[in-house]
Amino acid sequence: MSDPEQKRDFLDFCYKFDSNPYVCGMGKDNLLAVGEIEQE
Repeated sequence: MSDPEQKRDFLDFCYKFDSNPYVCGMGKDNLLAVGEIEQE
């Protein structure tokens, strides 16, 4: 991230990928947690 050109290219790629409605983003915000409460 210290190279401004590579940083810009990476952020441009992320923006295009995350803007596509047919994908679920890069994965950092796509977390599903499932829990269960045990009845005693």
